[in-house]
Amino acid sequence: MYEIKELTPRCLFMESPAKIGIIRLSESEVCLIDSGSDKEAGRKVRQQLDANKWKLKAIFNTHSNADHIGGNGETQLLLRFKIQIIALR
Repeated sequence: MYEIKELTPRCLFMESPAKIGIIRLSESEVCLIDSGSDKEAGRKVRQQLDANKWKLKAIFNTHSNADHIGGNGETQLLLRFKIQIIALR
């Protein structure tokens, strides 16, 4: 679980209980579509970002259910990358 799978060169997703979308903005920058269900998902995302040498630019939350925003609270993502969280309503 938490493996990254490629749909297209710029569109990927992380296999998890609530899929996490990844959009490559460039070779080194990505944004997330949702962040997973909890702090553990946030940690796994951070580990994958580090492993791929990606800088997180933003998180787009599709809606506010816990399984889509739970990883937002993982302090490492918010503080380390100094990102914006964009929520749809």
